[in-house]
Amino acid sequence: SQLTGDYGGNFTVWPGSHTFFENHFKQHGHEILGEGMPKVDLPNEPVQITGEPGDAILAHHQIVHTAAIELTRSHKSSICVALHPGTVKTAFTAKYLARHPAVAPAEAAENLLAVIDGLTPADTGQFFDWAGKPVPW
Repeated sequence: SQLTGDYGGNFTVWPGSHTFFENHFKQHGHEILGEGMPKVDLPNEPVQITGEPGDAILAHHQIVHTAAIELTRSHKSSICVALHPGTVKTAFTAKYLARHPAVAPAEAAENLLAVIDGLTPADTGQFFDWAGKPVPW
């Protein structure tokens, strides 16, 4: 059935809540979860993700976020991040090249390897651009 109305069983997201809780738990420690989920005022209102029958909703950021959590449980020094190479000169990006600075594939790969070389386990679960700058989810 269609899930076009608010709170009809559809998917709800709270933009910015992941970084809010990251900072909250850094300040208060994760042990407070033993008392239940903290009652806090989130920085943004919830957003309903609705769709028609057959629509697919992809929460790609959750793949890295969840994988990072699972990996660090058994591999404490692991690093799992998402990387954005910027615009790479390929046939796929040919129509965008006039509007965006672009680099050759080899340079894009070198840029990403330089970012990887600078990562530490503290960076796991985050998203970085080709220059190593954090990208907000």
